[in-house]
Amino acid sequence: ILMIGIVHYRVNYFDRVKFVNEKELIILSETDPLTKIYNRAKFDSELIKWIKLKERYHNPISIILMDFDYFKEVNDHFGHLTGDKVLVDTARLVEKLIRETDIFARWGGEEFILLLPETDRTNAIKLAERIREVICTYDYDLWSSKITCSFGVTEIFDNDSIYSVFDRVDKLLYSAKEKGRNLVIGQESA
Repeated sequence: ILMIGIVHYRVNYFDRVKFVNEKELIILSETDPLTKIYNRAKFDSELIKWIKLKERYHNPISIILMDFDYFKEVNDHFGHLTGDKVLVDTARLVEKLIRETDIFARWGGEEFILLLPETDRTNAIKLAERIREVICTYDYDLWSSKITCSFGVTEIFDNDSIYSVFDRVDKLLYSAKEKGRNLVIGQESA
């Protein structure tokens, strides 16, 4: 009986270790190592899931794409470690402003993206404005330099694909950049 107990304990122990290791691998595969928010791959899979839910239930879903203005100057003047700190600080600021159900990810480099379930474009634009204001008033401890971001905001429409959504929100972001930066530009209608 003692041997059976020992074997049972060891088998369960290895199953528990395997389970924990698999959970850690999943977390690592979905998370940006610097900011500890979701990465682009996780965001893409979530977006596909939410587009399918939109097709079925027709609930509003919006996307916010944000990009730092003149971020290269931050890295050039203060160094890449300071640039990394700005990204991490910004991720923490945004996390405080969003809901647990919102999907927040690092899109690439100095771009972040938000998927907002149950949110129409009007409310998504309001959120983007709040985020923009918090970022541009936050003290990043960069002496006289001010950090700002530009934002593109769109709602996901019926029959949208992952590509059409990204194309639209990307164009809106670049419209904000062209119109002077530190702006939120939202899609007005389908």
